[in-house]
Amino acid sequence: MKYDIYAKGEALKGWNDLKNCLSSEEYKRMENRLTKSPFPSNNEPDELNSVVKLKHNHYRYAPTGGDRILYLINKKKAAILIVYAGNHDGYLRFKKLFDL
Repeated sequence: MKYDIYAKGEALKGWNDLKNCLSSEEYKRMENRLTKSPFPSNNEPDELNSVVKLKHNHYRYAPTGGDRILYLINKKKAAILIVYAGNHDGYLRFKKLFDL
């Protein structure tokens, strides 16, 4: 199953900024992970490029050492809604604000 990626507002801006600063290889890895396997896996060796489930059905993906993507998954519609995309400092503020 392939998942579609959606974002709006600040999350869309962060997603586009992130896409523009990643190498084509990093972007392809990120897109493949989020569209094909957006759930956590038990065999992920490290935090980079891994998915972690947070509170309130949010998930976190780390495409680089300094960037984070937070998203929700709708299994029935095979869709991902990005709620935050940006640097680690912004991620920590967002996480604290929304008690994730």
